[in-house]
Amino acid sequence: MDYSEYGGACLFGVQAPVIKAHGSSNAHGIFTTIRQARDMIQKQMVETIKSEIDQGKLGGETV
Repeated sequence: MDYSEYGGACLFGVQAPVIKAHGSSNAHGIFTTIRQARDMIQKQMVETIKSEIDQGKLGGETV
């Protein structure tokens, strides 16, 4: 996996998107990291995950 294409790794368990970029990221890697954060916000990923957990669902299955 090319870190410059994917930006960074998402960290879950927080109240807002957090993405850890690779330490040697170039300008393109930082750009894709910012784009990834924007996409997470636009798709309301944190709210969706929280809602699924609150409903007792993970991956579409009831826990």
